Amino acid sequence: MMVNVALRLDVLRRPLDQSLQTAARWGAAGVQIDARRQLPPSQLSQTGLRQLRKQLSDLHLRVGVVAFPTRAGLLQVDQLDRRLAAVKDTLRFAHALGARVVVTQLDGVPEAPPNERGTLAVDVLTDIGRHGLHVGATLALQTGPGCGPELAQLLDALPEGTAGVSLDPGRLVVAGYSVDETLAAVGRHVIHVAASDATRDLSLGRGVPTPLGRGSVDYPTILATLAEQRFGGYFTVEPDPTDLARDECPSIDYLKNLVAE
Repeated sequence: MMVNVALRLDVLRRPLDQSLQTAARWGAAGVQIDARRQLPPSQLSQTGLRQLRKQLSDLHLRVGVVAFPTRAGLLQVDQLDRRLAAVKDTLRFAHALGARVVVTQLDGVPEAPPNERGTLAVDVLTDIGRHGLHVGATLALQTGPGCGPELAQLLDALPEGTAGVSLDPGRLVVAGYSVDETLAAVGRHVIHVAASDATRDLSLGRGVPTPLGRGSVDYPTILATLAEQRFGGYFTVEPDPTDLARDECPSIDYLKNLVAE
């Protein structure tokens, strides 16, 4: 299985052009851009968009995924129309950047219909999904607490291609959930992986984030499982800002070495 590795840029806290150069130097195939806090669509003119796409091309990079962290989840009724419009704008923006995936959070996973909250989720995701199919980008819902069979059931209730899953293994471990069980439930829906790691700390009674490859997440199994599903999306790594002085990014090298073994 070929692994497409993207670098999350917003955590570098550097100007975008410098962050892109860092991603290229470290050998990433793509990048993740935050369309809320790093590069909102309204702040990029058509000229700016052309310049950004040229810089990406010159550096042999792609925008693998666009993140859109909302202040409230998609199922919060207050100002829902405004939030949905912003998500749709981000899907259009992602396509203009050459990305096919927009990652966001759902605000908990409701049971599938016929209950009220489940019906709202299906209506909201179907509406967004139809827009995404029209513009050429797909919404990926982050995994978190309760995102196993419940999330799979919800996605199965949607029209095909409406939405997918962004698997975040480290976040699952921190929250005390099984990565294996979650992957078994939603693996066929995964279109992006937030390549994170963590381990359980029994003394603290919770999970603790770790550098990639140093925690309990079994990435060889994840790779094998997703290969069976013909996964072709990106594994997005979150670099440590202290890595900036290095000529390589340990997390990127870790994923590449897994495939080379």
